[in-house]
Amino acid sequence: MNKKILIIIGLLALTGLSILGYQHYTQETDGKYFREWHSLRTDSFKAVRRNFSPLDDMAKERISFQPELIKKYSANLAKATQPLPSQFEPKAPWGDANDSIWSEGSEFQSMMQEFVATTQTLSEEPPEDLVKFQDTLHTLRNQCIACHKKYKD
Repeated sequence: MNKKILIIIGLLALTGLSILGYQHYTQETDGKYFREWHSLRTDSFKAVRRNFSPLDDMAKERISFQPELIKKYSANLAKATQPLPSQFEPKAPWGDANDSIWSEGSEFQSMMQEFVATTQTLSEEPPEDLVKFQDTLHTLRNQCIACHKKYKD
């Protein structure tokens, strides 16, 4: 008898949580639903990874240093980072990110702006030598890691 009651209570709790989750998922914010905000962010980060990866391979000397490829991928990387700050404004639902992004005093926006600025500088002034390029990629990598440690992991 007690097992049945516990199972019923568990099912009711699970149903309640599912309804709350669904309401959040379908909540409209600034003309977009959660899934749209989430898709915008994940698509932007996929583009960031897609364009960062070959640059990172070059900086780690897995592939040869090629200034023309740096120009191409750094321009694409800068373009991919441009919408990110607005996709993480407090009006946008939280998604996979740590909710501390949205809290008062959060450094997330300034960290994001710094990352975007670094990608823009790389795009506008691509280093002509491997050492300067490696330094820039090291900075970008550390910016990603610092933000992930604080707001994602």
